[in-house]
Amino acid sequence: MGQERNGSENVTQGEVAPEGQGPTTPPEQQTPSEPAPTQPQAPAHYGQLSPGTVFAGYRIDRVLGHGGMGTVYVAAHPRLPRLDVLKLLNPSFSNDPSFRARFEREADLAGSLEHRNIVSVYDRGVDNGQLWIAMRYVRGYDAASLIRSRPTGIDPAFAVHIISEIGIALDHAHRRGMVHRDVKPANILIESDDDGTTGAIMLTDFGIARAVDDAMHLTDTGLTVASVPYASPEQLHGYELDGRADIYALACTFVELLTGAPPFPRDNRLAAMSAHLHDTPPSVRDRVPTLPPELDTVLSIALAKEPDERYRTCAEFCYAAATAVGVAPSPNSPLSSGMHTALITGQTSNPGAHTGSRRAPTSVSSDPRFSDPRFSDARRSDPRTGGMSGRVFSPAGNPDSATQVVQTRGRRPVTPPPTGRDERRKTTLLVSLATVLALIGVIAGALAYVDRPDTGTWSAASASIAEQFPQLLPAGPKAQGFGGATCSAATGNGLDAISCTASSGVQYTVWHTPTADDRAIVDDLVGSQPGTPRTWAQGSVRVSRTTVANGWVITNFNDSARAPYTVVATWAGHTGEQVLDEWWRNAPFGS
Repeated sequence: MGQERNGSENVTQGEVAPEGQGPTTPPEQQTPSEPAPTQPQAPAHYGQLSPGTVFAGYRIDRVLGHGGMGTVYVAAHPRLPRLDVLKLLNPSFSNDPSFRARFEREADLAGSLEHRNIVSVYDRGVDNGQLWIAMRYVRGYDAASLIRSRPTGIDPAFAVHIISEIGIALDHAHRRGMVHRDVKPANILIESDDDGTTGAIMLTDFGIARAVDDAMHLTDTGLTVASVPYASPEQLHGYELDGRADIYALACTFVELLTGAPPFPRDNRLAAMSAHLHDTPPSVRDRVPTLPPELDTVLSIALAKEPDERYRTCAEFCYAAATAVGVAPSPNSPLSSGMHTALITGQTSNPGAHTGSRRAPTSVSSDPRFSDPRFSDARRSDPRTGGMSGRVFSPAGNPDSATQVVQTRGRRPVTPPPTGRDERRKTTLLVSLATVLALIGVIAGALAYVDRPDTGTWSAASASIAEQFPQLLPAGPKAQGFGGATCSAATGNGLDAISCTASSGVQYTVWHTPTADDRAIVDDLVGSQPGTPRTWAQGSVRVSRTTVANGWVITNFNDSARAPYTVVATWAGHTGEQVLDEWWRNAPFGS
């Protein structure tokens, strides 16, 4: 099991233990460990590398964390007396030659980004068939761990400081044609000295997300690699992205910094994706009543469903946020770009500008991690421009020039998204089963949930599905399915389904497909990736090819009781063979 198979092959369900992965942990403030007396070489097949192991010349010091794309280590540089971060990509990526070429190209582009707010890429390569990338090691903590330590939200001034520093980095990259695609708290690193003094705030993982995303699109899988709580609607739809997708993700991160939770916290990814696509952004004041009301207006713009309705640059968004909170960058900050004087004096270069009343300074915590002397008092008025009717932009002719305020036509008012979306949103969305995006079943829109968890019982349509698979699916939405799965009932384009996420990360959906046309709807989601058929005594099985990093398995049945159903399983960061061997063979489909 677990080996590549070609053509049609008999498969059986048997005992196979799933491969577990630990949670991602933030960087720790530690000193390099002493060199081991002997330095074991990394094996040809990589699991987690032990301290002292030498990989690509780097001596592994410790593990920082695991993710769907690989494992991250702190490692001693081969020649210099320093520690670097070494990220090893999963073999499912490393084994694809076309992905390798894209990864190397994107890593080279990321390495060309030299900026104080971007974690430097030092080197990249392939060692014994394993892709790796070396980056600067930042001593401190990430924003995700900061949020965990302050579950009700951090000081708003420090939250503005964080997104402003990251916004400067993103605008720098956007002017050079790069989109990050995976902005989230875990990718924001906050440098901290031993005494707790906050240093630089940096964005990491440039290039890797783009390489994976491109690889998946080029294999027609439509994969979106962004973490769902921060993914823009256009990213979930699989549309071409620009910097405004990063602005949306930065706004989601800002909400989480302010309140302790992203804008659309849901019990499962399907519900979160549906919320990004259709729900109005919630009021942050409903969560934290002490926040200024202007923040809701700022965030309604930054989190607009349509990219054209958002701020055009991170600088524009961050300045509006700073103004709403009552803090603004000092005159020498790249974010201020001449606005500071206008805000303090009430004068702007725009004769038609409106300036709001002066606001008292915001109270800032004495904790050095939650304050910064570069912030000063500011006015609050128009949340888009800090009281000015101009728009913020960075001239394309000089990518390093300061952000400026210019006279433009007003932006149309932002209103809650209409009930009917435009024609682009109404079109059938063929999204691959290689990712959870397929499992949302976005056929003329996201699946609508027809059972609420608080009811405790399935609807009649859902109950008929659950009754056919009593060991795979729970008896009700409050119970757990196979593998400790949480499950929700959904419907889309006339098809009923129950979709589940197991504790291992496997996501499986049982569709009610009583007719050939219904089964064709599910099959169409695969697009040009039909997979490899396997012969099974109880029905038919198709497994995604090894080039599909987030593999899937589709199961149909021969017997009359189960023939009206199709089971689709997918597992992020795993091949179809792994889904087959480590989940499908153990799945209690019944007989």
